[in-house]
Amino acid sequence: MKYFTQYLQEKSTNLASDDCQKYYDIWMKNLKRYWARYQKIKDQLPPNMSNLFESGSFHDSSLVALSFIKDGFNYNISLELLGDDFHGVLIHKSVKEYRLQISDVLECGDAGEYLYGEILKKNNDWTHNFIFCNSSEIFIKCKELLWESL
Repeated sequence: MKYFTQYLQEKSTNLASDDCQKYYDIWMKNLKRYWARYQKIKDQLPPNMSNLFESGSFHDSSLVALSFIKDGFNYNISLELLGDDFHGVLIHKSVKEYRLQISDVLECGDAGEYLYGEILKKNNDWTHNFIFCNSSEIFIKCKELLWESL
């Protein structure tokens, strides 16, 4: 995560800390910086996906399935997401890098609950990084992002 690190999220929501307000202010500043950057790339995303992402629909949605799909010499990663008002698959085409960290999912009511994420573009590569239950995190770097409604 570039803008919404787990450290910053934990510090900004720890009401017992004297620094909570300071970190909350940094979180809000990063929120503005992220959305300003996102506005520059959103037209390169599928409109149905960017509309869902911008509306906040991904927040609290469930990661139903994660699939690796061989496509010639490349791999694609599909994330099936289910929210209150949508059901679809976010397809990461021609994956260049993938990292997954899962932490103590047995403590979660919904181990795949999408809490917050970033979609960025740099040097013609997309990155999708998101946090879910108990600081678990997925990072995917790919050539293209697609959305298919189910």
